[in-house]
Formats: sequence, C-alpha cells, structure tokens
Amino acid sequence: MKLISSSILGLCCGTTLIAPASAQITTDGTTNTTVTPTDNGIQIDNGSRAGGNLFHSFEEFSIPNGSEAFFNNASDIVNILSRVTGGNISNIDGLIRANGAANLFLINPAGIIFGEGARLDIGGSFYGSTADSILFPDGIEFSATNPQRPILTINVPIGLGLGNNPGTIINQSVAEGVGLTVAPGQNLALIGGNIILEGGIISASDGNIELGSIAGNSVVDLELDNSSFELEYDDATNFSDITLNQGARIETTEADINLRGDEISLTDGSQIGSFLGGDINIEARELLINNGANITTATNGEGDGGDITIEGGDITINIERLNLQDGGQISSTSGIATSQENITQAGAAGNITINASESIEISGGSDNIVVPSLIAISSFTENSAGDINITTNSLSLFNIQDQGQIFSSDDFSLETNSVSVEEQEVRPEPILIPETLISSLHRVVAPREPLNSEIAQICHPRTTQAKSEFIITGRGGITPNTLEALQINPIAPDWVELPEAQNNSSEISSSSFSVPNPTPQIVEAIGWIRDESGEVILVADVNNVTGYDSMQKPRQCANN
Repeated sequence: MKLISSSILGLCCGTTLIAPASAQITTDGTTNTTVTPTDNGIQIDNGSRAGGNLFHSFEEFSIPNGSEAFFNNASDIVNILSRVTGGNISNIDGLIRANGAANLFLINPAGIIFGEGARLDIGGSFYGSTADSILFPDGIEFSATNPQRPILTINVPIGLGLGNNPGTIINQSVAEGVGLTVAPGQNLALIGGNIILEGGIISASDGNIELGSIAGNSVVDLELDNSSFELEYDDATNFSDITLNQGARIETTEADINLRGDEISLTDGSQIGSFLGGDINIEARELLINNGANITTATNGEGDGGDITIEGGDITINIERLNLQDGGQISSTSGIATSQENITQAGAAGNITINASESIEISGGSDNIVVPSLIAISSFTENSAGDINITTNSLSLFNIQDQGQIFSSDDFSLETNSVSVEEQEVRPEPILIPETLISSLHRVVAPREPLNSEIAQICHPRTTQAKSEFIITGRGGITPNTLEALQINPIAPDWVELPEAQNNSSEISSSSFSVPNPTPQIVEAIGWIRDESGEVILVADVNNVTGYDSMQKPRQCANN
C-alpha cells in the first residue's frame, strides 16, 4: 500500500497511515494536520494555528507498544488541542511526544485506553478526556462529535463539554515504574465517564493530578493557573465512578491530588499517595477503601542542621458514605525517612478531615487481612502531628477487635448522632468510644460498659520460669481456674471518662438523645473467694481485674 500524507481541507474521510510500528493515526481533513510515518511511528506536523493555540483533528488515534506519535509543533505553541472524531476508542500503548512546553489536550468521546506501555514526553500539562468538545469564550467549541472546520480562536480554553454518554478512560500504564507522568511542575488530568485504573500508575512531581468522572451532559470548567489549568465542577450535575484496582497507584510529590466522582473505590492494595507536602481532596457520594488499599500523605526530612522542611499534606474527604473494609486505611504520617537524622528534620503530619453526611463504617474484615482498617495520624518527629476531624450522622464499627481503629497522636474530634460497635449501639451522653478504637496521646476515652474481652496465652518453654499466662483484658470476667490462687494486682485499667474541661484535648460531641431510664441489670462476676467450707463464691468487685498465673515446667509448657 502506498503511504500518502494528506493536508487537504474538507476531505470526507482521512487517509490511514501504516507506520513501521503500525501506529493507527488518521486525519479527518478538517484541519491542516499532516501525518508522516517515521522509523519510530508517526510525526504530526502543521495543524491550524491561532496565536498560541494549535488545532489538530483525527479520525483515528491509536499507538501500539513500541511506537510513538510525535507532535512536531513550534516551540512557542502554548496549547495543542487535538480531537478524535471517528467514533473508535483510542488505544494508546506507546509514546506521545511534543516539542517545547506546550499543554496537550486529547479528547475522544468514544473512550481512551492507556496500555501498560503508554508514556508521555511533553513539556507542559496533559489533559486526556472523553468530552465531546473543548469550550472557548463567546460560545466557540472545538467539537469531536460535530467535526466541522473549526472556528479558530486565540483565546485559552474555558471548559470541557461532556455529552450524553462520555466514554470510559482506562489506565494500565506501568511504563518505567511511573506510568503516565508529566514534567515537574505540570498537571496531569483525566476527565471523562467512568475512570478505571487497572493496575496502572499516574504520577507527578510538583504538579497536580486531577481525576473527574462525569456521567454526562455537564461542563467541567478550566481555570487558568499560570500556564496550566485547574478543574472546577460548579457546572457539573451528574457524576460517574472512579475505580482503582489490581494495585493501581496515584502518586505526587509536593503536589495535590483531586478526585471528583460519584462512587470512588480502592481495592487490591491500590494507593492514592501525596508525599512531601501535597494535599489529597476527594468529593464523591461514596468512598470505599478495602482489601489493603489506602489513601495517605507523608513527609520526611531533607537537608542538614535539623531544619524543619516540608509539612505533611492534608486529606479532605467530602462524601455521603465512607466504608473502610479488610485493611482499608486513611493515614497521614510524618517522619518516613531512611535515617534517624532525617526523621528529626521532617515536618509535621497533615490533618485528616472527613465530612460524611450519612455514615462511616469501619470493618476489620476477614482473618486473612494482616493490616487493620483504620483512620490514623502519626508523627515520629518532635513536631506535632495533625488533627483528625470527623463529622458524620452515624459511625459504625464492625468486627473491630484489633482490626478497626481510629488513631491520632494529636487532637481528635468527632461529631455524630450515633455510634454502633459490633452492631450493638452505644448511646451514652456524651458519646464515648472504646480505647481500642480511638487512641490519643492527649486523651483516651473508653465506654462505660465493657466490650468483648480477649484471652492471650504466652508460653516460653526455654526459660527457667516457663509458664502459661492467661490475661483477661478490659473490665469484667473471672479467673479461668478456681483451683488456683488469685493474683490481686490489676492487669488492665478500668474504663475511664476524663473531665470535660481540659485544654488542648480532643472533643467528642453529639446531638441530644432521649435516654430511657435505667433498668435493673445483671452484674457480671469478676472475682471469686472461698468460704470456710471450701465453697467458691462469685463476687462483683468493680475495682480490680483478676489474672491467673499457672507455673509449669519447661516440658509441660512446650507440650501445651
């Protein structure tokens, strides 16, 4: 087949160019775009220019692994605006390259799939979208669904218009261990229907990552910020889903991550992480984090002399429902470093703010989950950690024995109407949370009534004083064997409620409750004594917790 380069305006259909690496890139004839095969793939020249904007229009745009699409633009171009009009999905598994520091827009309403080998080598920001059109002032549109000869404009884009059914964006890229990435200081945005990261990576350094999932018939505004654009959703009315699975990652350093969608889910150890000072902002109807997935910000130390460097980023989540299951975590950490010197230089950890208008559920999950489900802030430096602030209508904690926690090494505040623990609702006034669920260096609040106890057996057969030791934790319970002596010294603290007036302490508040009058209850026996006749009598002694210590010989201990 003879290879033809076409720049004729007004052609009904473009000419397919088969490059040596089989790149499938076709012009649709509505712009002055020319495409030429090269040893590496396809070179894209000319286009229709207006000031700093350069317009390209393609009927098809796909790049196989090992191939490239090279936008050979002039170095003074600010925005490369490209559309795909043929109705076929763009399969990009190779390299997209451009000259200078131009931003690159690629819109294809049919969908975009970034394969495992997909890479970006551009000097500016990248905006991949399944929008129908790129919007400009005065009602001008560069439309992929109505591919007329475009009205050229020198104005900067002001928005993306999404049609009735925006296509899906899938990212599987793991190229060079960083996946889809842009130059330092530049933004990377994916805006479309459902957005799915199937083990893929999106990363940026000192530049923001934006994911917006739109259900249709909406506009996402573009706000110019220096040479890049930020996304605004004030005019968006319907949202779709964002999914991270198979260990997918979204990572930034010294930059923010912003996600906007309907249902956002992280599974299979997937991670959203902002390091060295970046914030994570999530807005959705529902957020699900399970099976070891996590959302985290972290900072470490740099430089000499113990200087305080970068503060940890904040995590802000505005949703209706939050579910943490099977080791799902939200955390902010300070002091992640390779040496003790660096740890002392790290800045403070960030804050975690969660506004869940309906509910938050934290579940420990199945026995094969090693890590707990938790919301946590920790700092391994002399600097204070951030705060955890949670506002929700209902907080539910299921199967949380050593598996579901809220942990803060600084202040913690909770505002909720109800708390359910292992499906047994606790409604004292004010709301109190078990020590095993919420821990703070400044304040620990435990419930008035005991939860489940734990029994642990410790046996060290190689020691000279080998023994089996049973410990009953919490408040309540009796010694496991009435034939042995009673140890009087307590082995676990009683439940406590700290005074309300306390400076720099956590606050836990709730709406008013109508609490019924107390009814007579059976008091659990937590101790025993022998009378003169040798009979065992159970007693209720609320001040002590008993323990049982059975001394054994090493061989006996080893056999148990």
